[in-house]
Amino acid sequence: MASLDFAIDRSTVGHIQRNHGDEAVERARRQRAVTAADYQRLPGLLNDYSTEHLSVSPDLTGAGLPAIEIRNRPGDEEWVSVWEEREGRRRHNSLSIRVGRE
Repeated sequence: MASLDFAIDRSTVGHIQRNHGDEAVERARRQRAVTAADYQRLPGLLNDYSTEHLSVSPDLTGAGLPAIEIRNRPGDEEWVSVWEEREGRRRHNSLSIRVGRE
């Protein structure tokens, strides 16, 4: 993972907050709302060697591009982030982030 760059653009932050930012909705999903502080934790989680990397169907991107799903388990939470791969680039753009409770 060290050779890859990750980016989150403004529209993705909006998507994450609309779909995973409401505490009441997330509680019903056995998750918690994504907060501003969570974005600050992402670099450490992406560089965590205990991270699980899973291949994801290209259908998840909506544009038919390959994506990777990264799962982390810091403490009693499970973080799931999906990153779109761009052909010929080392950069991965975020598509979604959610935080589950175990």
